[in-house]
Amino acid sequence: MDMIEEIKNAIREEMKAQKKYAALAEEAIDPVLRDFFLQLKKEEENHQRLLAARYEAIMKILGKEEK
Repeated sequence: MDMIEEIKNAIREEMKAQKKYAALAEEAIDPVLRDFFLQLKKEEENHQRLLAARYEAIMKILGKEEK
């Protein structure tokens, strides 16, 4: 797998993690645990945004901007 595909895969993995943490937060009875899982979800959202921004920058540099 090439590096561009690895970045795209990492973005997908961040999205999967967000869904997992959201589900765990929903199931959590303890408010402390719920907040913990929601914080983890936010961190994964930030990772996704960072990866997506870098992916777009790399694609622009390579002249392969996606439409």
